[in-house]
Amino acid sequence: MLVSRVACIAKLQHKSIGYSGPLSRQLLCYRSLISEVRSTLRNLIEVVLTGLLLSGDAERERNDWGELSVKLPFIDDNDCGLGIAVRTYLDDLPLQANPTSPEARTDVKAKGKEWFQHSDSFTGNLDMAFKLWDAVGPASCLVA
Repeated sequence: MLVSRVACIAKLQHKSIGYSGPLSRQLLCYRSLISEVRSTLRNLIEVVLTGLLLSGDAERERNDWGELSVKLPFIDDNDCGLGIAVRTYLDDLPLQANPTSPEARTDVKAKGKEWFQHSDSFTGNLDMAFKLWDAVGPASCLVA
């Protein structure tokens, strides 16, 4: 479950057709929570920037206001498509005869094309999610 929640940070590479595939109530609820946190952090950054500008602590003579607002963090909303893809993959893997074998992993990844028909590359999406998980793992040790 934790791996799929981390995968919710990234986006599922999907054709521009609307999402079609499995759903997860838990991940949809989690997406709502992280979306609210993202929105609140975005608002906080905008308020801090506004405070800096109004108090005269920042340079106001600028021509790149539009570019500046786009460069602020937390502008893009998260989705849970990649998290659902990872969870579906990880839920199906133990159902295989030998879940740790490379053949079982390949077979389950092949099923991903049926689950997520409009995904650009199910295997590529999984690889991206697990790279994200690998990146978050060492970073979490620094916090503890």
